[in-house]
Amino acid sequence: PWRSRGRGNASAGIHVRANFPGAQAAAEKASLMTAGALAGARWFDGAGILAVDEVFSAEQLLVDCEIKDMVQRLIGGVELGETLYDWVDEVRKGVESSFMTLDSTLDEHRRMYWYPRLFERGFLAGHEEGRLHLAQRARDMVRAAIAQHSYEPEAHVRRAVESVWQRACRELG
Repeated sequence: PWRSRGRGNASAGIHVRANFPGAQAAAEKASLMTAGALAGARWFDGAGILAVDEVFSAEQLLVDCEIKDMVQRLIGGVELGETLYDWVDEVRKGVESSFMTLDSTLDEHRRMYWYPRLFERGFLAGHEEGRLHLAQRARDMVRAAIAQHSYEPEAHVRRAVESVWQRACRELG
């Protein structure tokens, strides 16, 4: 969860002009959310919304959640904590050889590195033939969530919704 720092109750909108999920929408929403978070906002509205409130996209909602996780990690900063490492010495060793060979990298990477659920972080060499694009993976995640959905409203709620629907059909044709 977001931690309150500074003006932690501030809110910001991530409403964009992009009409469809994709690079434009992701870039606009990421820049808006990053700027808002750096200015102190911790609540954001407009997740999954495109074309300035005309379109809702479940696919975009998943991308926006991924952006939120990335920005949350960014503003959390790097906490070196109470470790046994002399971090100045570790940086020197990493520059001289490789950070990947250091014990501190192995010990600390899970705590310090953000692992996305949707975005790709694999190497190009590991790219498999026919691998799904981000948009298709997002659609598959949405379909899986819908397939697991089991909510059924209570009978009185279903009747009330049906009544509203019937009235709308009568009055609006």
